[in-house]
Amino acid sequence: MKKTIYVVIGPTASGKTDYSVHLAKKLGGEVISCDSMQIYKRMSIGTAKPTEEEMDGVPHHLIDFVEPTEDFSVNTYRELALPLLEKIETPVICGGTGMWISSLFSGFSEAPAADSALRASYIAMADQGEDLFSLLQKKDPEAAARLHPNDQKRIIRALEVFDLSGRSILDFEAKSKEAAPPYTPHYIFMARSRDELYHRIDHRVDLMMERGLLEEAAPILRDIPSDATALQGIGYKEFRPYFENTASLESCIDTLKQNTRRYAKRQLTWFRRIPVHEIICS
Repeated sequence: MKKTIYVVIGPTASGKTDYSVHLAKKLGGEVISCDSMQIYKRMSIGTAKPTEEEMDGVPHHLIDFVEPTEDFSVNTYRELALPLLEKIETPVICGGTGMWISSLFSGFSEAPAADSALRASYIAMADQGEDLFSLLQKKDPEAAARLHPNDQKRIIRALEVFDLSGRSILDFEAKSKEAAPPYTPHYIFMARSRDELYHRIDHRVDLMMERGLLEEAAPILRDIPSDATALQGIGYKEFRPYFENTASLESCIDTLKQNTRRYAKRQLTWFRRIPVHEIICS
């Protein structure tokens, strides 16, 4: 029989951390984070990394262990997380990074590893106004049909895989499904109304500012290259205009709130694909 793994999912600010800790304490389990931003050191407030108080004595894994200047892929996460699923008697996965969650219950992808030079060239092309989605439609039309024209990160990855292998990224995804790990996910979705979720997002950003987000962001934006993966997420780059004296702090905070709400909407779109077993309305 496959081992059942509890997976707490939901958009940002929906209450995943609190419920995961509650569930882990109830089951005598441990939490495995599945958040693509909380892995980074020095980036705690802006990524809503759980504090010691919030962990409430429950062991947490895969948080705060990667330097922000390092590359980190979904395959690397999978290689670290799968042994934990085997080792921990009752693991509780908590996260909002849908692709990472899916990787734990599907086969391993043999797609080429990221090529920083090739990726940088595509980013430069996009910055110069070139239409990468149209380019992908020419090179790999099937992959393009599965992506949103504005999903630049995945468009670039699909182009990268095609250039390095001569094959569609969909070929590698299909092959990876043939050898899925021996786990059955039990998905628990944290449900909030849109108005409530947006209120929680705005309130959390205000709390982040009170806790010192601006002071945390200053050295990060100064020391870490702007094209680093760690700075592609939400929480820090929104303050760059403030430090460059091109925007007010208030407008940067508003931008952060808006970008977080948009991210929550994208997460909800992803999670609609997942067969949820329980819905928690709190």
